[in-house]
Parts: sequence; C-alpha cells; structure tokens
Amino acid sequence: MKLQLLVTPAICLVFMSPLWATEAESGVEVYVASIHSVGDVKSRLYGHLNAECGTGACVENNAAEVCNLVGALDIRVGGVIASPGQAPQSPAVSITAGDLQLMRRIWKQCKPSSWGYWNRPALLHVTYQGDEKEVAGVSSLLQTASIQGRGKTR
Repeated sequence: MKLQLLVTPAICLVFMSPLWATEAESGVEVYVASIHSVGDVKSRLYGHLNAECGTGACVENNAAEVCNLVGALDIRVGGVIASPGQAPQSPAVSITAGDLQLMRRIWKQCKPSSWGYWNRPALLHVTYQGDEKEVAGVSSLLQTASIQGRGKTR
C-alpha cells in the first residue's frame, strides 16, 4: 500500500510533464510569432533599455526581455543574428544590413545570469548586460531608427 502511494504520484508526474512542456513551447511559439517587424522590435527594445525603474526585479526583467526580443527576432529572420556567416533559414521577416548590425551588437551583450533563479523555472536565463555607455549608444541608434522608420514597415 505504501509503495502504491509513492508510485502513483511518480507515474502522474512522468505522464504530465510532456503536457507542461507543450504549454511552455506553445507560449514560446506565440511569443516568437508576435514578432511582425524589425521596427516593432526596435521600439520595444528602446522601451526596455530605457525603462524608468530603480534596481532589482524591474531592471532584471527588462534586461531579460531585451534578449528575449532579439532572440525571437533572430528566429523570425532565419537565425542570422546569433549565427553570423550563416545563410538565413526560411526568414519570415526581412532585416536590413544596418538593423542586422545593431541587433548583433545588442545580442553580444546578452549573457547568462542566475540572478533570481528561485523565481524562474530555469537555473540560468539570459540578460542584457551592457554598461551605461553601451546602453546609451544602442538607445540612440534605436531612437534614431524609430524616428526615421515611422510609417514604414520593415
């Protein structure tokens, strides 16, 4: 009887874990599919890089979202941001050479972090770790591109 009480939850856990994986995968798929243009990503990046919050979770969440956005865009443009020199693989969104260079610059500052691991399902996650000078430079480029790109679809 004791063995059955221990085995039943274990069996349920084994069979239920693929369902959790499917839910997580579909959330990621939805997130990636929400990327429709480089211009949209650039305006969202600017907002996360210049969020007016102090320290802690707010900063951490914004830094993680910067890398999430660039990672999702990388998937939509065929993997050319994170893998320079690779031919695009079925891009759903086009990217200009200048925007590609900017996204690679941002991606280079995305590094693994374990900050707040107890609040996340994974031990490591990736956050943007550019210093103040780098953030100011990237923000300036994003703001300029946003002003020039208003009304255009990229």
